Amino acid sequence: MHDEENKAPITSVDLAFEFEKCLLNWLPELEAVLIEDAQTLRDQAVELLTEYRKREGQSVNLGVIVRVRADMLGPRVEWVKFRGKSRNISGQKFTPTEPVRLRGKYRYSARIFADFPSDIRENLIEIERQMAVIRFRTERLAELRKFCRSKPKYDFED
Repeated sequence: MHDEENKAPITSVDLAFEFEKCLLNWLPELEAVLIEDAQTLRDQAVELLTEYRKREGQSVNLGVIVRVRADMLGPRVEWVKFRGKSRNISGQKFTPTEPVRLRGKYRYSARIFADFPSDIRENLIEIERQMAVIRFRTERLAELRKFCRSKPKYDFED
């Protein structure tokens, strides 16, 4: 491990007395891993949905979106239902979507996959489980950043 700012190895003294600063320097790396994993899971889900379309010859009104915003930490992973027709806006394809409701704090209801054949349904549910872990980790990372940014409250005076 190296501190990007100083290009010096992080020592145990650094971790003991300035671990907040060290952790803040590593947050972008951790965020990048979560984003990459979320995008990989999204691609796997799209492949399964495409396979279902080819196999059944039906359109699927379900998709998954990974949103990454500069003002927020980590990816936002959502299952969505498509609403309306797609159109081009500023040269980009845009399809109106509506998020599928959450079952709990991190997980969507498995009922959204009920219409799929069992092999595809089981794979989609497994992908959703992994996405729930990413949502949980993203929230924990945000809490860690908030902790590291907070001012220490040292009150050693009598």
